[in-house]
Formats: sequence, structure tokens, C-alpha cells
Amino acid sequence: MTTKESIIHTTKELLKTRTNLTIKDITEASNINVAAVNYYFGSKDNLVNIVLKEVITELKTKIYNELLIPSNNIGKSENTELMVNKAVDLIYGFSEEYIGVIYLSFISSESQGDSANILVNEFLTDTVFLRKLLEVFSEVTGINDPLKLTAKYIILFSSFGVPLFLRSAIPNVTNTKFKEYKDAYVKELVKVFTN
Repeated sequence: MTTKESIIHTTKELLKTRTNLTIKDITEASNINVAAVNYYFGSKDNLVNIVLKEVITELKTKIYNELLIPSNNIGKSENTELMVNKAVDLIYGFSEEYIGVIYLSFISSESQGDSANILVNEFLTDTVFLRKLLEVFSEVTGINDPLKLTAKYIILFSSFGVPLFLRSAIPNVTNTKFKEYKDAYVKELVKVFTN
């Protein structure tokens, strides 16, 4: 692994747990100095943007692949529930694995340059991705109204923040209790998608 790849990998690992990532965190974990980050990436913000784009692209690929394969042997409402469950499982899994990314996207008040907008941009302004997912939502739900489909997609997108908000609201929530909240959330989302 090259030094550049190692720095990217280390930063990706740090974003799994750190909600306030500093250049010092990156340099210490990578066993490099600040000059190396600047040499390879220009700045910490550029490095973080590269890592964010990489992990979000991986998530988009998973979502794209999972949601483009709806089961044809079950009814529409069951298919809608399956689609919502798959989407939320992927989003929740990502949100729990990369709490730092979610924090940067929704909570952080420090100046992050473009990094604070990457999640929103990738999921709400990538027209190819958005168009394809809305086609799948339309096919699965039977809804053809673009405005209604977009509104439902935005509601689904909001589930990125739910694990972070839930952990903040209920700091000592157990994994069992967290699953109960997640299941209740999915149940309510399914109602939104089937109405």
C-alpha cells in the first residue's frame, strides 16, 4: 500500500468512530507528519472530501444493487416493505459504521468546506442515481407522481440521521432496544411509502 493509500485508509477508519476528526488524529494514526497530508492532498479538508466520496460511493453502489433487485414473487405491499427494509438496513448499517461521516453531514458546526454537503449532494443531486432509484420506487410502490415519489425518497433519506439522533437522545440505548426503535421506524416508513 502506498503512503497516499495508507493515509486514505487510516482516515476512513478514523471516520468510523471520530465525530471531530483533526489533522493531528490523522497524522498520529498514519504515523506521518502534516506535510505529508498537505503533499498528497493539499489539506485535511481535501483528504476528508476524498474519503467521504469514496465511502458514500460504496454505499450508493450497495443501495443501487440491493434496490434494483426487487422480488417478483410477492405482492406490492410486501415488496414495498422489503424495499424500505433493505434501504433502511443499508443506511442504518452505514450510519452506525461511519458515525463520523454522519456527524460531519448533519451535526458538525465547524467549517468543513464541501464535506458537510457531500452526503446531501450525492444522494439528492446525483440525477442519474436519483432517477434510477425513483424508477425503482415507482415500480415497487405503483406511484407515478414524481412529486410524491421525490417526497417519499427525501423521507427515506432522512433515515441517515436517525441512528445518530437516537444515540444522542437515548445515550445508553442497548442494541436490543435500538433494534426495537429501528423496527418501529421501518414500520412507520412503510406506511409512508404505501400511502
